[in-house]
Amino acid sequence: MIQASNKYLETTKKNMKKLSQDFQKIANQQVKHPAPGFIASQGRWDGKRYDKVITFRAVERNIGNHFDPKTGEFTAPVDGLYKGSLRIKQAGDRAVQAGVGHRCGGVVTWLVMVETKAKCFEASTTFEVYMKARDVLFSFTEYDGCECTHFSCVFHDV
Repeated sequence: MIQASNKYLETTKKNMKKLSQDFQKIANQQVKHPAPGFIASQGRWDGKRYDKVITFRAVERNIGNHFDPKTGEFTAPVDGLYKGSLRIKQAGDRAVQAGVGHRCGGVVTWLVMVETKAKCFEASTTFEVYMKARDVLFSFTEYDGCECTHFSCVFHDV
């Protein structure tokens, strides 16, 4: 009987050690979250803001809620490569243009510009940018007749 108890105790110790190792492995694993990103549409410059940032009425996806449609700004939650696109159309007869800007600290750079041509009412572009956490991405225009039909960006893990 003592032999059986000792064997049971030994088996229990081995099982506890194995469970402890398994829990440690789980604790050390990095939890994968969905890649942050957004898809917005129905964007226009309101003609009032000094910075001419396009704001949006519709957001199809906003994974992580890092895009604010009221300000038109996407704030990067993590360092990394981001891929995006911008599509515009002109509301009237004259050509319009818009761009994507990147703000890192106090420095703003233009990433891409896109322009409609005469009798070509839509234009689009894609871009890639390395962003650090808290960098900001936005679209902008100086044209009242410019509609942003699509603005999107997603974290691209490399």
